[in-house]
Amino acid sequence: MGRYEKMKQAVEAQGGVHVVTLGDLRSAIGVARLGPYVLEDIANQLRQEGLEYFPRLTLDDNPAPRQWHPVRLILANPASPIYKAMKAIEDPTEDGDAFLADLGTSAPVATAARAEQKLQRVRGALQDALAVLDEPDDAEPA
Repeated sequence: MGRYEKMKQAVEAQGGVHVVTLGDLRSAIGVARLGPYVLEDIANQLRQEGLEYFPRLTLDDNPAPRQWHPVRLILANPASPIYKAMKAIEDPTEDGDAFLADLGTSAPVATAARAEQKLQRVRGALQDALAVLDEPDDAEPA
């Protein structure tokens, strides 16, 4: 098992983003102090494990790394919307710009899920109302 396998599992379990600290990353490789070579080693091992990280500066160009500095881990999966968004922001391209523009105009998944829940509640209420209408009325003469 890789040194960052548990963190990769946490990324998957949390929907694609997992926050750790430089101290967590340092502990996973068993070193005592953070420095430029340790940060480079961490970055390389994360990539070997199939993970990407941001903000990039925290590992790639951090003149004073501290164990409490947060790092967001994501899967290095080019098909993932999270990965695409991160790449579009950190390495701007025309395709990335188009992807971000699409994100800004599309309805979020959470909104669609809430609308589906409301629709199910309305459907249930209508079914209850129809059931009441189908019941015989006690007040009608026989």
